[in-house]
Amino acid sequence: MTNVPAANWRGVVLMFAAGLALGLGPAAPARAATPDQTQIADALKAWMTAFNTRDAAHVCDLFAPDLVAAVQGSPTRHFDTVCAGLRKALANNSRALHYTMAIRDIIVSGDLAVVPIAWTLQERVGQGKPRVVSKEIGMDAFQRQADGKWKITRFVSFTIPANAK
Repeated sequence: MTNVPAANWRGVVLMFAAGLALGLGPAAPARAATPDQTQIADALKAWMTAFNTRDAAHVCDLFAPDLVAAVQGSPTRHFDTVCAGLRKALANNSRALHYTMAIRDIIVSGDLAVVPIAWTLQERVGQGKPRVVSKEIGMDAFQRQADGKWKITRFVSFTIPANAK
């Protein structure tokens, strides 16, 4: 994979801003998905399935090696630290974690894409009822890799109040 020139990242920042504005409102109107949008949505669904089934071998497949993650209240993380955290969470058998997602839109421009997205994480301890652990809104920046697959190269995530939609 080649590095994206700074001029292209300015475009990503603008797409982030536009996507964030879109992501805070209602979901985008339904329209026919392009093949790139379908591939990105499928990649997100595959990640969610890997996480929800504790598939530690594939839980990092969604992320590019140059991943930079900005999560509210946490230091900036990179591929290795994000993956280590995910694998640690999946290895904890004392609780069951389950993610659901709501993709707000998938905005593609060439080999870059942004996805305003909302995630809800539920936890169940033992046989107890599931409870919402967190709700987050975020923005994922995807880049088409040399092998043609779309992977997250940057993401930003913010916790929202549990009663927010």
